[in-house]
Amino acid sequence: MVNPAYYGLENAEVEMLNSYLSRLVQTTFEDLEDSGCIKMDEENVEPLVLGTIASQYYLSYMTVSMFGSNIGPDTSLEMFLHILSGASEYDELPVRHNEENYNEALSGRVRYMVDKNALDDPHVKANLLFQAHFSQLELPISDYVTDLKSVLDQSIRIIQAMIDICANSGWLSASVTCMHLMQMVMQGLWFDKDSSLQMLSCMNEDLLQFFQ
Repeated sequence: MVNPAYYGLENAEVEMLNSYLSRLVQTTFEDLEDSGCIKMDEENVEPLVLGTIASQYYLSYMTVSMFGSNIGPDTSLEMFLHILSGASEYDELPVRHNEENYNEALSGRVRYMVDKNALDDPHVKANLLFQAHFSQLELPISDYVTDLKSVLDQSIRIIQAMIDICANSGWLSASVTCMHLMQMVMQGLWFDKDSSLQMLSCMNEDLLQFFQ
């Protein structure tokens, strides 16, 4: 170990390293147990449903723990969208200088309200990007197009995990709502508001009214 002080160690002797690693393992297990991902006793460590789902979809244990605390049998579409946007996987979504102004402008054009006091928060930005995608809104700058692609790319496995949690709990209504959210991500439409014909690249309002 070149720089033991970086890890809060006085030196790199074997005894001190063993003590440090033992504490690290113990703390990690305790965090996973507190989050509902594993169950421990004196001899065994067993994965629980949340831990298995986190492993299957490569998600942070904090994400599935948050899902376990916030998803219920009658969770609404709006709440599912807030839960999805709150995933730890979006912690590093960039909010660049002055982008809170773009977020404020977007917040006035989307269907669901966001926290106007946290417009510089990456999770609020993720929520706005999702809603802009569903409403097919024009994004303010090219960076937002790149950010939206990143948000959508990660969303599939996150929503799949949410569906698994609902299904494992036997919550039919919540499972269907979450599947609708997946459908919205894939189609770029509001499932309860927009016609599926709008997925066609040639579609416009005149054609849509003709078909209706």
